[in-house]
Amino acid sequence: MLGTFFQRANRTQGCDIHANLTAVLQRINPKCFTQPALGVYGNTARNFLRQPGINNWDMGVGKNFRIAEHVNFKLTGDFFNAWNHHQYAINTGALIGSGSGGGSSISNSVTSTTAGQIVNASSARIIQISGKLTF
Repeated sequence: MLGTFFQRANRTQGCDIHANLTAVLQRINPKCFTQPALGVYGNTARNFLRQPGINNWDMGVGKNFRIAEHVNFKLTGDFFNAWNHHQYAINTGALIGSGSGGGSSISNSVTSTTAGQIVNASSARIIQISGKLTF
């Protein structure tokens, strides 16, 4: 919650992090966290929050048409996020690369006005149609 990879926030005891969510797409209550002293780790555990999952379907269809003995035409359609499910944007790292899926990008600075809110979304459905003539 502090805008840095290494520092951890202090979690206020007895505060429900999923209560009093007032902003659109807010996932956690920023009032449940405080900034620890400089150089001191906060009391939150590593990876204690869960983010929205990925529900992404990429599909492709194709058909070959024979025009003559040595001439073919191939028509292909590719659909990225085919069912158009909302995907929250996140830097997914080297394993997934720059696909159309996502996780969530939750603002993680205690002092930010968007603290605890999802602030980015990936692309909606993308359709690509191509044709290829071989001879």
